[in-house]
Amino acid sequence: MLVQAAADSEAREQVAAYLHEALLGGAAFVARGARSVYCLIPASTPDKYRVPDCEHLRRDSYLGVPFPATPQSTRSYWLVKPAAPDSVSVFDSVAQMVTVGRSRAAMRAGG
Repeated sequence: MLVQAAADSEAREQVAAYLHEALLGGAAFVARGARSVYCLIPASTPDKYRVPDCEHLRRDSYLGVPFPATPQSTRSYWLVKPAAPDSVSVFDSVAQMVTVGRSRAAMRAGG
């Protein structure tokens, strides 16, 4: 997972701490069934701002998010809980985190 590579850890607490700092407090959650981490960005982010090879949901997409008080033992849970209803990440912080993850994953793979 790119997020674990970026955080340089597989420990949930360390990944969460890394994301809190890297995403400047923006919210992020795990969907275990999809083995994905979702970083929330403003819906107003123009379509031209996209991170290559990452899934981007459109404005008309439906994304079920966990309730903020959901325990981490459930299928989906927050790594960085939203501090407020509009707690989203700055797009550039998400792009930078993905770039760091790709770089670290490539270094581990020897490429």
